[in-house]
This record gives sequence, C-alpha cells and structure tokens, in this order.
Amino acid sequence: FTNDAALDAQGKSSAVKNLYVNGKVVENFGNLTNETKLPMAKFDRVAHNFGNINQNPNNKTLFKLTNNGQANLIIRQSKASCGCTLGKVEKTTLAPGESTNFEVVFSTVGKPAGPQTQTLTVITNDPANPRTELRIEANVLVDDKKTTSDPTNSKPVLDKTQKGK
Repeated sequence: FTNDAALDAQGKSSAVKNLYVNGKVVENFGNLTNETKLPMAKFDRVAHNFGNINQNPNNKTLFKLTNNGQANLIIRQSKASCGCTLGKVEKTTLAPGESTNFEVVFSTVGKPAGPQTQTLTVITNDPANPRTELRIEANVLVDDKKTTSDPTNSKPVLDKTQKGK
C-alpha cells in the first residue's frame, strides 16, 4: 500500500526526511456473511518424500493447487524454510474450479548425510485456510569416495572418512 506522511522538520534547512515503516499485512475476513462467495484452496497433497537421494541441486516435485471455491483464489506469497528450497507457481490467480502447479525444487548440495525436512508456506486469500504448509523430506546420501571443496582453500580436500596418501 502507499500512504503519504508529513514530518515536521523543526526548523531544519531540509524538510525532506526518510520514514521507514515495518508491518505485517493480514487479510481482513471480518465482513463475511453466509452469502459471500469465497475462494477455497485445496492441494492434492501437502507432503512429498523423495526417499534416498544423492546430493543434487534439482530435486523437483509438483503439488497441484485447485480453487474449490466460488470466488477467485489469489496466491499472495510462498515462503521457504531454507534457501535450499524454492517454490515456483505457474499462476497466482485461480478462477473457481481452476488449478495450477506448484513446483518445489530442493537442493541437497552441501547437506549432510541423513534425513532432511524442509517446508514451503503458501499464503492465499482463502479465509478458512489462509496458510498451507507444504512439506518435503529426503534421506540425503553422501558419496564418501568423492572429494569436497574446502571454502577456505581452492584446492580439493579429501573427506575425513577417506584415507589419502
């Protein structure tokens, strides 16, 4: 949103001042009646398990989102729990009955071996369910025979589990 504000310069030579405002925008569902036509977000599923996967920057899955309501569904935002996870949506406004795909890309590069869980929170204008958490899981496998890079040195170094000459 945009709002004009005036500040008193208190006799200073410059009347131009910066005003920084932080806030949280929340959907207002206060005026709903039984006759109000509403959007309704419905995902085909809310979790995906990749199973055992190697370190890879492009582990992908699709979640299908359908508007089962009677008004346009607007996808306001998607926010990942980690920089290793990215959500891409094909369309941000869905008419009643319309669907879109959410592609979730999970990079396991640099992740330690073992179970990993990440989430993608999807925020919509569905008053009954404005936030949906999509969950992805994987068991990351690390190939001990490969070398890894030491960020403090440009030369490859052996994993600590390897025996070198």
